[in-house]
Amino acid sequence: MDASWVSFENGKTKNTVGSENGFIISDEEYILGARITVEEKTDIAEFSITFGVYGLMFHTDYFRNFEETAAKVTIFKIRIEQIISHLSIEESKRNIKWRENYNLMLNKFIE
Repeated sequence: MDASWVSFENGKTKNTVGSENGFIISDEEYILGARITVEEKTDIAEFSITFGVYGLMFHTDYFRNFEETAAKVTIFKIRIEQIISHLSIEESKRNIKWRENYNLMLNKFIE
């Protein structure tokens, strides 16, 4: 995983109420264009992960415990980095295989 994940707004959002009405315990931004926010004690579940790839997608998943949540954050970071890397391929070099891989990467997020 790339070291390009930084604390969002220098940590100012930590311990504030997030979009799922829980307390933000982690809020990181990928400098190439994404964000992952973890909340505790949300309206729906004990934990939530909201992630977005800027200009592409936004999604929230819910979890029962911290261990499962932390493991999923690691997976989401890897997948986000893969998608952003894939999108960096020049349009002139994109073909049907590029599109198939892209769709597969996006589908992995909603499994």
